[in-house]
Amino acid sequence: MDTDLSALNLRFEQQAKWTFDFQRKLFHDRRTPPPWKILEVGCGTGAVLRQMGQMGSVNDIFYGIDSDRVSLSFARTSEEGHFCNAFGSDLPFPNESFDLVFCHYFLLWVKNPVMILKEMARVCKPGGMVVAFAEPDYEARIAYPPELDSPVRLQTDELIRQGINPTAGRQLSSWMENAGFVNPVVGIHGFEWQGEQYKQFLEQEWDQLKKDIHLTEPSELPIRENIIFYTPTFYAYTRL
Repeated sequence: MDTDLSALNLRFEQQAKWTFDFQRKLFHDRRTPPPWKILEVGCGTGAVLRQMGQMGSVNDIFYGIDSDRVSLSFARTSEEGHFCNAFGSDLPFPNESFDLVFCHYFLLWVKNPVMILKEMARVCKPGGMVVAFAEPDYEARIAYPPELDSPVRLQTDELIRQGINPTAGRQLSSWMENAGFVNPVVGIHGFEWQGEQYKQFLEQEWDQLKKDIHLTEPSELPIRENIIFYTPTFYAYTRL
């Protein structure tokens, strides 16, 4: 399998784990009659859908759409869902088709997130949920000690060059309102760390940073103790 594609999937799997508990909470809070149909908009390699497949009933049916055919080729190697090549702004499904419609680290990449949220609402059943599980705010990042400021800024600049909206997180609430959602629940994911698990997280994030800024020479974290990598990551959901 293509090495780069495998690396991309590994990154998506890491991101999926960050919101596992929140996914499980909302997944089990559905109130429409089973069996449930779940749609991910911008599913990438299918990492989140595979994780969600461990949470529900064998009767749940999972769908994923993405505009990237290469990522979809990876997603289709799994039996966890039905995948199709499509855009979030024009979902190829009838009105009121799904019990849960969600995205995950996705709206920061699109030019018109409000249009996509409206489409997500269109295909969601009455009583179902529309959820943005995670949208980061890169301009509000905390990096400590100061030696990390420069590489973190370089990473943010590179992601902006690739097309992200660096303040997507703080805009999520207004996007939900502009899409017509009434009283959406909006919040910021918490974060706690300890010992070896946090060390592994730091190493993964440092490796990703080096990749994003095209740093090819071996480079260790500047300081190993008391390091903080924190990106405020917002979520929002509503029941129709």
